[in-house]
Amino acid sequence: MKEALEKQEQMEQERKLFFSSIIHDLRTPLFSIRGYLEGLKKGIANTPEKRKKYIDISYEKASVLNELISDLHSFTQVNYLEKPLDLEELNFTAVMKELIQGFEPELVKKEQEITFTSCGDIIFKGDYYLLSRAVNNILSNAIQYTPVKGQIQVNLEISVENHICLSISDNGPGILDKNIPYIFSPLYRGEKSRNRKTGGLGLGLTIANSIVNKHNGKIEVFNNNDKGVTFRIILKL
Repeated sequence: MKEALEKQEQMEQERKLFFSSIIHDLRTPLFSIRGYLEGLKKGIANTPEKRKKYIDISYEKASVLNELISDLHSFTQVNYLEKPLDLEELNFTAVMKELIQGFEPELVKKEQEITFTSCGDIIFKGDYYLLSRAVNNILSNAIQYTPVKGQIQVNLEISVENHICLSISDNGPGILDKNIPYIFSPLYRGEKSRNRKTGGLGLGLTIANSIVNKHNGKIEVFNNNDKGVTFRIILKL
């Protein structure tokens, strides 16, 4: 009984810390947007070039804010609202090709290349929207941390245990081994964490892990022998 109460108290403290962090990370871009808009209103941006700069930065900060809100919405749906999975038969191979194609503008911008290999069509019963979100979050993370003109390897196969194995490998900076056990925690803010996109609380990998867990799967993370990191999604057929 005592252990259960202590665990409940710890969870409550973590929840309070989590929402405190969320409020901080929502305020940061909001204050920045307000500052630049006040600069426009008061005429501080008194040249066309300066006005364009203020507008561009405000738009960029608004995009960050929108992403944070979207992540928070997904995190709440998956972890607290217990929304049931909308299961359907998916051609996972075709889904992967579609998701990779969606990143083409970012890949062109950074002159990166994604190599996709698969063992043919793989049919899996899952929630298309949620699984797409999970894979997108990991792909986005790989693209962000892969250097300009870098390589990303994506491999989809069936293991000897008859599990779907989706591996996404990059040649980015890697993750400190001691940080890997905490990489999916919504409260993890380590300086080297790839769970952060904006210097604040990042929920992308946390959401991906929660979605895969809801499909009775798991995500493995390990540093490559040469350089970079591999995220491996494992799902039971």
